[in-house]
Amino acid sequence: MPVPSNEKSPTNRPALFCFGAVYEQQHKHSASREVIAQALGYTTVNNGASKAAISAPKYYGMLEPAGDGLRVSADAIRAFELPQGDPERSESLVRMAFPPPVFADLRSKYRDQLPLSVRHTLVTQDFAPHAADEIIRVYRANLDSVGGQGVDNSLQASPETRVEPNGETSATGVGESSRGRTYPDASSDRVLQFQIAENTDARIHFRGRPNRPAIKKPIALLALSADTFPA
Repeated sequence: MPVPSNEKSPTNRPALFCFGAVYEQQHKHSASREVIAQALGYTTVNNGASKAAISAPKYYGMLEPAGDGLRVSADAIRAFELPQGDPERSESLVRMAFPPPVFADLRSKYRDQLPLSVRHTLVTQDFAPHAADEIIRVYRANLDSVGGQGVDNSLQASPETRVEPNGETSATGVGESSRGRTYPDASSDRVLQFQIAENTDARIHFRGRPNRPAIKKPIALLALSADTFPA
């Protein structure tokens, strides 16, 4: 399925089932980025192509952090193992196909029937015209990809429940803060995950609908906290 390199500029990447070589070799075991790159047909993890090939399945939830490496996610395993038409497989495919918040918003409003005015709507949301065109193209390609797997494009997938490293159970896209506040609108959640250094990832989960002034607060907090980390 096509994969955006970032939300504003989607690009084409391999389909889910081109990623099957990683699952065949590693199954549920954690593997280093080097091993995953080799399974995807690259000789090194240190060039742009191999890094993009790994970050793409991470972005779509096919890979997830596991210790010092990565492993195939539960959603990807369901997609590989369960038969076409199985409800759990269908929900997993939907979750992996539409992770960007802009895709979730389009899906909640229009499902598989994007109106002619959607480009204008995206431009009024501060997307550049060429970025709006790419978003529409990739969204439609993902619809085709999911539909080609026998999934009803009107399906709304429930958040995936998983066990976090601290032993607590959480649901992707929905949850409670330490003060017990609930956020029922899962489609408004936004998760940013990216590599900040070798073998080091950062994952930021926004609940609700943060605006630009709100985004600046954690940026400032991180800047203030930088000296507390090793040089």
